[in-house]
Amino acid sequence: MKFLSIRQKITFSYIIIIIITVLTIGILISIIFSAQLTESSKKQLNLRIEKISREIEDQLLQVMKTTEEISGNQDILHRMNTAESTDNNVFIKKLRTILQPTENRSPLIERIILINHNLEILDPVYARSLYSSAILGDDDFSEFLRKKYFYYFAKPGTFPIDNPIDNTNSNLTITLYQRLLDDNYWLMGYQITVLNLRMLFSSIWNSSRDQIFSGLNIFNERNELLFNKGLTFSPEAISKNLDYSKLTGNISINADVNSKKCLILIKLLPSVNWFVTGIIPYTVILRNLNIALKLIMLLGFVFTIVTGIISFLLARTITKPIIEIAAVMYSYEKTGNLQKIDINTSGELKYLGEVYNKLVSQINSFIANIYKEQEEKHAAELEAVKYELDFLQAQINPHFIHNTLNAIGYQAEKDGNTIVFESLKSFNILLRAAISGTEELVTLRQELMLVENFIRIQRLRYGDTFTFKYIIPGELETRRVPKLILQPLVENAIFHGIEPSKEPGKISIIVTEKNSLLIIEVRDNGVGMDSSLENSKRKFNKIGLQNVDERIKILFGPAYGLSTDGKPEMGTVIRVVLPSKGTGTDD
Repeated sequence: MKFLSIRQKITFSYIIIIIITVLTIGILISIIFSAQLTESSKKQLNLRIEKISREIEDQLLQVMKTTEEISGNQDILHRMNTAESTDNNVFIKKLRTILQPTENRSPLIERIILINHNLEILDPVYARSLYSSAILGDDDFSEFLRKKYFYYFAKPGTFPIDNPIDNTNSNLTITLYQRLLDDNYWLMGYQITVLNLRMLFSSIWNSSRDQIFSGLNIFNERNELLFNKGLTFSPEAISKNLDYSKLTGNISINADVNSKKCLILIKLLPSVNWFVTGIIPYTVILRNLNIALKLIMLLGFVFTIVTGIISFLLARTITKPIIEIAAVMYSYEKTGNLQKIDINTSGELKYLGEVYNKLVSQINSFIANIYKEQEEKHAAELEAVKYELDFLQAQINPHFIHNTLNAIGYQAEKDGNTIVFESLKSFNILLRAAISGTEELVTLRQELMLVENFIRIQRLRYGDTFTFKYIIPGELETRRVPKLILQPLVENAIFHGIEPSKEPGKISIIVTEKNSLLIIEVRDNGVGMDSSLENSKRKFNKIGLQNVDERIKILFGPAYGLSTDGKPEMGTVIRVVLPSKGTGTDD
């Protein structure tokens, strides 16, 4: 039966609620704990990268301090630029004996080589033509000379000649170029310190065993890769997220590395302008969270199935009486007979069945009495029609009032009472306009004549306490507008603007045409009014401000009608907007 769908609806509603609840919990856990895990990971990783950076920087500073023993030996600096230094092999060998203890003090230093200011290498091994040409022709050494750096770290390689076949981490070196100056800051030569790359980055080798980072990289200020372990990236690829030239201290950024969204921690080594970077994918950071979310989803799935079965059983218990009632209703659609039901339940559903049975009894009783009520209703309707006819016959014919006013006006004119005659004449004109209907269109000239007649009547009461004028271009006088739309506005200005102010009043009507719109403004200098038309209803022959607005909207559309602009003690402007073309002209 089609009514059984209510059971499925209740079941599905419970299931959807459970699914939404599980998803919401999962999303909230993901949002809250992913942020906490990220921050916690940042702190731990920052501590580790800080330690690595500090160890590397300490070793570099120790190397630079060690090499200062050579640059501070003024005797060596001056003798290395004499004829003795270049022609005497004894001096070169003696120089080696001086340098070797310095080299031995640091396991990082593989070789210290001196070059005089004439670019002559003072080393018994590397002075050979093959090595010297490789050293002096090296791009990094040329860059060091060209830009006149005080010290300069070259990119990793095999010194002095790069060997692509044996370019392994265990044999790689990094070269430190330094200028040698005497006490007067004259250039005396250059010092080349060859460093063991693996020894320099031993802290990274050790920490990489912990696998905290998925990638460790070190770049120099020229974005050249000095060391990498695991994931690596190009600084140019994330230059839009980071300006290395303005980097100070520690920062963290998000970037895609090998199509993985990763957290990159960057630490600046200010003494050498190197950048130590650690990379860890968010999948690693959130691994445990993802496992927990999968477990939550699995439990939610199981819970949803169990809840669905329980919900179906509960829904069947709840909906069985309702389905029985629906079955009776369905039978009524076919047979037209309402039957009572026997509901074997308790609580609200039992009450519902009892009320339904009472309802069936009442409906059957109502059906039995319906014909009698119809007859009585028919008789009452006939009586009402009779009373309505009598009422219509008793109404006064408006033409009788019109003829009576004409008779009174004639008598006033005959007696020389021109004020009464003119007032009755003006009232008669307004009355004739009112009883002839309010839907026809008249010219603006005719509408203004009705306003003048209304003003003439009000002079009986208010005298010259207010002035009235209108400004209308000649070509607009023949524009057609709905009849009796200006008189209620002027009436409003007198009764609710001028009269309460107790001051000499001014009322003006200004007609303009702009952007295919005919705009009529009724202005007064009275006490002001509420800008809401709902609070401004006035009636004359059942025509008020609200009615005028509704008439215009019915005739021309919702884009047209009345609007008010008023403030307390500052007067009121009522603006009528009509379509210029829609009103037409009366030529």
